[in-house]
Amino acid sequence: MEGTIHSGGGGAGTNMIIRTISATGCEIERATAITIGKKCELYFEWRDAVIGLQAQVAWRNPQGRMGLKFIAVDRDTQRRVNEICAALRAQPVSGTRPEKKEEDRPAPGPLTFHKPGETPAAATSERVRRQFPRYVSELPALLSNPATGSTANVKLVSISLKGGCIEGQGLPEAGQQCELNTEWEGRSLLIRSDIVWRTKQQAGVRFDTLDDGTQQALKQICANLRLEPPPLIFSN
Repeated sequence: MEGTIHSGGGGAGTNMIIRTISATGCEIERATAITIGKKCELYFEWRDAVIGLQAQVAWRNPQGRMGLKFIAVDRDTQRRVNEICAALRAQPVSGTRPEKKEEDRPAPGPLTFHKPGETPAAATSERVRRQFPRYVSELPALLSNPATGSTANVKLVSISLKGGCIEGQGLPEAGQQCELNTEWEGRSLLIRSDIVWRTKQQAGVRFDTLDDGTQQALKQICANLRLEPPPLIFSN
């Protein structure tokens, strides 16, 4: 599989090839080596979905191959990686050298706690909003409310293929429909959305059915952004 890898510092990343993959890591081939122990982010497509993973370089060789160990993987992304492994019938590769058998064990899953006073339904809503990898964004957008005719300048602070988080003043209430107008590399995008949650200055939007052109544009946008780390939801 082909994809891109980001070694930090922003930018669009560089191309790489995933030679083998397992539930806990992968072996990739790329032109430029990354220092052992350094963290990175890799992105690739699988069945029309962009998969984003945080990883750490466990080993590398002079031939341009590197072993990566996945870190901070949320449950939904882990499920997708497991599906990929099952479909490809891949041999287990932990992202570490074969002789270190003790490091082949899967990394523990992410902790899930509830905030004090938070209902299970609210925690479930948070998990639903993160069923797709989310990326840190600074896209300015114009938010329109068809019901009232009002508009507001907002910023997409995070985005995925299915929705995002907007920040601004005078945001619509949860349950209302809206339209997001933004621009990427000179191309205007109009995305019809639903407000699924709202705080004082932020709101979560779920994108309605997208045409092929908008879907491809979102994939390009996500591929050029930094992966947003999965959250920890704390409780007492």
